Amino acid sequence: MKFIPLDPSLAVPWDQVARNSDDAWIFHLYDWLVLTEPNWDLESKSFLVEFEGNIVGIFPLQLKRKSKSLKSTYMGLGGAALINGLQAGERNMLLKAMHEHVHAIACESQSPFIEICLSPLSEASLQNQWQINPLIHYFYEDVSTHTWIIDLKYSEEEIMNGYSQVARKKIRAAHKDGYTLSEVKALSQMDELYDMHCENRKRTGAETHPKDFFEGFYKSFCEKSLAVMLQAMDSQGKPVAFRATGFFKNSALSWMASCKTDHLDSGVNYLLHHHSIILAKRRGLKWFESGEAFPNIQEGKLHGLTEFKGKFGGQLHRFYKGRLTLMKDTNSESEFKKWIKSTIALFRPILGERLTGFIRAISRNIYYFIRRIYQWIQGLNRVRFIKPCWGLQEFLAVFLYKDTDADKSVEEMLNKFRQILGAKGAVVATSSARSALELALKVLKVQYPSKNKVILSTYNCKGVFDPIINAGLIPVFADIDEDLNISNFSVKNKLEKEDRVLAVIVAHMGGALADIQQIQQICKVKEVIVIEDACQALGARITGRLLGTQQDMSIFSFGMGKNVMASAGGILVSNILKEEIDEEAKKLEVEETPLVKSRFGRLIQKYFFKLNPSLDAQIHSSYRYNKMHPIDAKIVFLQLDKLESIMQKRIENAKTLIAALNGAHAGFSTPHTEGHVFTKLSVIAKDAQADARLREKLNKSGIEIEEMYTPLHLRDFGQKFSGKEDLSFCENTYKRVFNIPVRPNLSELQLNRIKKAIDGH
Repeated sequence: MKFIPLDPSLAVPWDQVARNSDDAWIFHLYDWLVLTEPNWDLESKSFLVEFEGNIVGIFPLQLKRKSKSLKSTYMGLGGAALINGLQAGERNMLLKAMHEHVHAIACESQSPFIEICLSPLSEASLQNQWQINPLIHYFYEDVSTHTWIIDLKYSEEEIMNGYSQVARKKIRAAHKDGYTLSEVKALSQMDELYDMHCENRKRTGAETHPKDFFEGFYKSFCEKSLAVMLQAMDSQGKPVAFRATGFFKNSALSWMASCKTDHLDSGVNYLLHHHSIILAKRRGLKWFESGEAFPNIQEGKLHGLTEFKGKFGGQLHRFYKGRLTLMKDTNSESEFKKWIKSTIALFRPILGERLTGFIRAISRNIYYFIRRIYQWIQGLNRVRFIKPCWGLQEFLAVFLYKDTDADKSVEEMLNKFRQILGAKGAVVATSSARSALELALKVLKVQYPSKNKVILSTYNCKGVFDPIINAGLIPVFADIDEDLNISNFSVKNKLEKEDRVLAVIVAHMGGALADIQQIQQICKVKEVIVIEDACQALGARITGRLLGTQQDMSIFSFGMGKNVMASAGGILVSNILKEEIDEEAKKLEVEETPLVKSRFGRLIQKYFFKLNPSLDAQIHSSYRYNKMHPIDAKIVFLQLDKLESIMQKRIENAKTLIAALNGAHAGFSTPHTEGHVFTKLSVIAKDAQADARLREKLNKSGIEIEEMYTPLHLRDFGQKFSGKEDLSFCENTYKRVFNIPVRPNLSELQLNRIKKAIDGH
């Protein structure tokens, strides 16, 4: 049995299982998962199950990044789904293994709980004769509710006769008042529907869905005939309400709906719901789910919805849900939130639904404002992993910058960089190390057109992978050694097995020196270029010389967390093809000055004032094919004067914490200190238990740690480039690695806090 993480290349077999499993319904489809994840900041943990060489099962699973809670699924229903036709023994064995794997994912993600909701419209739920929640077999607490389901085997007239008298009266009234219905046939019509949705959510105090979700829903479901969006128009032809109905297999679901406030009492919602039911009947379906019911609630919004759905003649079915609590849920409701909810419930019958909804929205905003202030105050005392060593000179360099200083700033920085490193080749300043690497690879591709492969460590950031793809080359993944650097043995095997290899990228991970000289000898025999990735090792020395100038090509980074930090920036040093490098560098574009100043300002907010501004646009700008901006060049110029002191302080801090780790017998392997400049102090736990214990201790002590990398060959974008190569050391190690802060501007008090947390482990 094998569990395979879901990625885009597996969409077809995933959906084949969903369509051929009595356990699955529409929310299991791949399109639903990829639609909801980016819009609600969810991380996919979904997986397929391979058994005896065949894909036999799927499990949709999503992690909420902020709360770390794990659900199947967040914006729909899920649960394990196995193909039909399996023997009972095989099915039970597979289900048990799938739930054990979910539990392992939850533990790895440090999730406080797992929640699973099974679709009432799946054939397995509909045929559950004794109505026993199947999740209880896997230690889930039964938190099931109910839902209204209508049997569509009757005629349209019989179905309508099953409605309550109020429902039939409301439908007739809506017809009489001139309301008409039509199917939404164009994406452009979604704008008006989204406005209605926003008005509805504002009225009820609920959060609005992202607009991208509505557009994606139309493309992925309405255009594929898996859903129909009905809109209602008043007598003047203006849209006033809508309702979406989903269709899958032999069932239909009333999916989502909104109505303008002025038309709530008109009966138009009854008209829409009725036509959704009749539409499902005319499609030849067997069942229609009106929606979740709460018959024991006697007031409020849930009571109103339960009553409305119950007026259409359905029967109550069990809605199977399960919750497995793994640790104390730090996001559970506080007493203050419970008090707010109780107070609102008390005022609802007095003030009415609309005014209560308004008060609820105001209360919610106040609560979250106070909570943000509280979290900010807490964050002031937190030991941050990164804090730039910027002083008054760096701040003035940004705020007093004039465009007339542009060329001078860049040239001054490059001259100082050449002087410090003793660089003799072509030296190009770029907006990021990504841009520097992409420039190098583009030149190499033109000069060596018969070669198209680049070997790199799979234990790497995406910033090394992307330039290879952007240059039109093929990545080949190599394994790592115990120091987390690329394995010489693995590189040698790749060079023997692969043809048309253009280059090998060798990174000094975290500042630990890779055995690049041996790799250089191997590559020289094969006539392969060596690109040294010195992004995390500026200031380190090999054979007495600063590294970064002795190989064919080298790249450097001045981003956050490096020994020299600007708001962004990189450098390419090339000892070969100097004229070609300089010519290609002319194609680099220039970042806009306001964007760079904005990036610098937001970094100050984040790292000096403990705020959390959005940096997406500002950071992505530096990742484009740009030259270094003069503002960043000026900051690098000033920071280079501090390089030696920054590096020495990192080394001192790291040695102090390594001694604490070794003395505490915490179950971690620590790096060798010889030659290491400790841009990062990466520690490797000997087992998952030791990893979890130390992480928890540091977190409780208010110490921020940094996660390292998920292997590139296991990530969505890298899996299609992964063959059958042995990358087992990396696969067995990466989950137990994280970085402890050793930044040079740690105060003595902060360093002692980290040391004390380790000693008390």
